[in-house]
Amino acid sequence: MEVMLSINFFRPVVPQEYQKTYGMMRQWLIDHNVINGKKTDGSQSHPKPFGIGYRIPTQGMSSMFAMTVADVLPTQSGDTIVVPREFTAQTGSDFDVDKLFIATMSYTNGELDTITEE
Repeated sequence: MEVMLSINFFRPVVPQEYQKTYGMMRQWLIDHNVINGKKTDGSQSHPKPFGIGYRIPTQGMSSMFAMTVADVLPTQSGDTIVVPREFTAQTGSDFDVDKLFIATMSYTNGELDTITEE
């Protein structure tokens, strides 16, 4: 499922030096195949699924989805996610007080965190 997420979700993903403006952050995400768009070299990015989402209350696997980020929203949007129209039917969501949670890999300053054994 393609979604739009607030750029705020990507603060740990994008290295600090690229967080000066919305445009710089967005271009870094495109260039690194995190979101959809034209790369700096003119080629098209090919984003992979960024994470999974699930709604509360969860009623089974149908309440969960893998997501690819189509684009990002500006900082002023807060912690917003825009889902496609079909989301309601696909996940069994309705228009009361359902919550949507997102799980992604863990990043620190643009680097994927790894677990090491000692």
